[in-house]
Amino acid sequence: MQINIEAVEQAVALAFSVRERAHAPYSGYFVGAVLVASDGSMHAGCNLEVASYGGTICAERHAAGSMIAAGKSQPYLCVVATHDVTAAMPCGLCRQTLAEISKEMRVVAVTQLPSGERVRQESSIAELLPFAFRFDPVASGANAGKR
Repeated sequence: MQINIEAVEQAVALAFSVRERAHAPYSGYFVGAVLVASDGSMHAGCNLEVASYGGTICAERHAAGSMIAAGKSQPYLCVVATHDVTAAMPCGLCRQTLAEISKEMRVVAVTQLPSGERVRQESSIAELLPFAFRFDPVASGANAGKR
């Protein structure tokens, strides 16, 4: 799918905006993310840290949940916004989540340096997670609820 430059820039702006609303009282690492679905709709999320670190929700998974809750699917773009020395790509858990909802997603990570300059990295979800775990219950012979 051809990526619309205007859509990327709108998603970047939205990701930085939602990043400001992140809840990161423990790490101080604020992240915003936006998924752009096949119909062009944009779905934002920010990280939500809790004292029990395992319950923390990353911005990318928050955005994925927002998209799914809105009844949308097939995201073709994920934008991740941080405020760090380097643009941060999604963590391993987020990579797996993104790979499961779209095999052809482009990922754009953007950070804003203290100087105000923005630095960007781009990749695809397939490049970030080349051997993503795939579970096909039909092919594996697994049945829900059976042991």
